[in-house]
Amino acid sequence: MFFWLVAGRHEVRGTEMDAGLTGLLGGVIGAAVGAMGTTAGAWIAGRKAETQARVQAETQIALARMQHKVDHVQQQRDARRAAYTELLRSSRALNVELRRCARQAIREAQGARLPDGGPGLTWFMESGRELREGATVMGEYWETACVLGPNGVVATSSEVTGAVSCHLGTYGRFVADVLRANRAGEPIQEVPPELEQAHAQVVQACENFLFSVRGVLDLDGVDSA
Repeated sequence: MFFWLVAGRHEVRGTEMDAGLTGLLGGVIGAAVGAMGTTAGAWIAGRKAETQARVQAETQIALARMQHKVDHVQQQRDARRAAYTELLRSSRALNVELRRCARQAIREAQGARLPDGGPGLTWFMESGRELREGATVMGEYWETACVLGPNGVVATSSEVTGAVSCHLGTYGRFVADVLRANRAGEPIQEVPPELEQAHAQVVQACENFLFSVRGVLDLDGVDSA
């Protein structure tokens, strides 16, 4: 009987000890799991913050590169627009001036015989100098346009300067004919068709150039050469 009582007490104490041990282990395990969860949460939060920082940095770099490209495109477009405009303006002005000078040359040659040189040829010399200066300015703008490109515009701008050069050459020959006719006493009543054709060729070349320029300046990205 005593044995069973003792055994029963041991069994009760064992059960209490098991329950206590179980509670202790449960607390330890719970604390460990909680600590692991906290550590894992901190690691995940850290990784998330790192990822967000990296994405933000990459986004800022991409935006900076995009803005740089946009600025470059705009600067290139502005430079091209300025060069194209000046080339077109100077070419048209020179073309108009050549037509005016041709008509004025006829008026200058009418009447008294012109000398071979000196004050009597003042208008011819001054107008020739002004035309050369205009051609020089046009050539400078053409060189700038060629540097800025693209190749399509280089081709059409060369057509413009080529047509103007042809007009200049035709005008020079016409002036020589006017002076010869004056000295021979032969009147020249009108501008020859060759000069009108040369003028029309410059007009057409300028239109072709303007068409190609509009296509270039309307592009969204960097214009390819």
